[in-house]
Amino acid sequence: MAQPDSGRAAFVRWAKQAAVPLKSLTLEAGQADLAPLRAIVGNATLVALSEGVHAGAEPLEFRNRVFRYLVEHLGFTAIAIESGLTESRTVYDYVRTGEGDLGAVLDQGITWTFDNLPENAALVRWMRSYNADPKHTRKLNFYGFDVPGSPGNPFANRPLRTALDESLRYLGGVDAEVARRYHQRLDSLLPFVHLDPRSMDVAQYAKLSQVDRDRLTAAIGELISLVERREARYLAAGSRADYQWAYRNLLGARAADLWLREMPLGWEPSKGMTFFGEATEIRDRMQADNVGWIMEQEGPGGKVLIFASRYHISGAPVKTAFSAPTGSAVAGTYLRPRFGDRLVTVGNLIGQGRFGCTGFEGPVDPNGPASIDAIAGEVGLPLYLLDLRRAPAGVQTWLDREHEMGGGAGKFMLHLKRAFDVYFYLGTVRPACPK
Repeated sequence: MAQPDSGRAAFVRWAKQAAVPLKSLTLEAGQADLAPLRAIVGNATLVALSEGVHAGAEPLEFRNRVFRYLVEHLGFTAIAIESGLTESRTVYDYVRTGEGDLGAVLDQGITWTFDNLPENAALVRWMRSYNADPKHTRKLNFYGFDVPGSPGNPFANRPLRTALDESLRYLGGVDAEVARRYHQRLDSLLPFVHLDPRSMDVAQYAKLSQVDRDRLTAAIGELISLVERREARYLAAGSRADYQWAYRNLLGARAADLWLREMPLGWEPSKGMTFFGEATEIRDRMQADNVGWIMEQEGPGGKVLIFASRYHISGAPVKTAFSAPTGSAVAGTYLRPRFGDRLVTVGNLIGQGRFGCTGFEGPVDPNGPASIDAIAGEVGLPLYLLDLRRAPAGVQTWLDREHEMGGGAGKFMLHLKRAFDVYFYLGTVRPACPK
């Protein structure tokens, strides 16, 4: 007979006393119930907020509401979401200038099909309205911090070659001869910078030989080196901002290429995504590096909210079916040592519900009885925040054990105390796109 878990019982007792109930998720709601965020965030300049499942309405609504509070009360200056950095320049420019059609901006500026989520449209509209107010002299910035091209998602609007296309376009404006030379080297390969597991009847990376793979990788590496050493020349020919984005795009192109290189020669869909674990670690490292660049762009007074899957935000390695036995190194494992106490990580736990958009809808996976999501539900509140750093010593010991995160977009194991400083609990989620 299994023995009762005294640590679990102690955690639930403490959480019932320490949980901060929240009243609303809507962006327009009053903000009095969010006041505890001031103490939770403290002097942090980077808040990493997560969602337990993609395409659930409530995590996105909560993000929007939290970002507004952080901007209006704590001086935050930017948000960065789990979306391609290269593509996000379109949204970055829109929220600053208002130029362009919002639908087209979302279509070209937000990846992974997240452009279809109405909560993302609401976020961008609010940021544009904030920036249009002349009283706000410091304008808000929008970034993506993911690898460009939505690697592995064939439904995204812009392909894996996006970062290379944008890099060559930039070079065409500052160094036409170099652009010509690299078009000669890359144009025959660019259609193959693509992955579509649904069919092999299209040009894609799996059809490249080792020689062609190496040609592509070499060209990207040499192009990065060239743009580095010609920085002064290109700054004289264009703006500093354009150079910085172009250089970051090239690094994104390299990350996309490295992601694809994990695919074995001769791969085909019937063999499954066996390379996914290693490829995902490449993606997570790039995410962390992009966050570092974004913090640099925001400058000494900058404060940034980043938003992504709880998998990526975790400050501890995550054990999944495709990870190494010690777990996968995710973006948060790089951010924690880089930013220290300037970073606050917020996990999202979910009780039940459904998620979906763009023609897909499905149920949240049922929580196992030992999962931290199920345990969080025992607190008895439908929506709340809990600062794990304030737990008493005995509860801290229990938190430092390996725990299952259930529901959401799949189950995995992690050390909860190392993964998140805080969590917010949602008893129920609904699809982000109503039918």
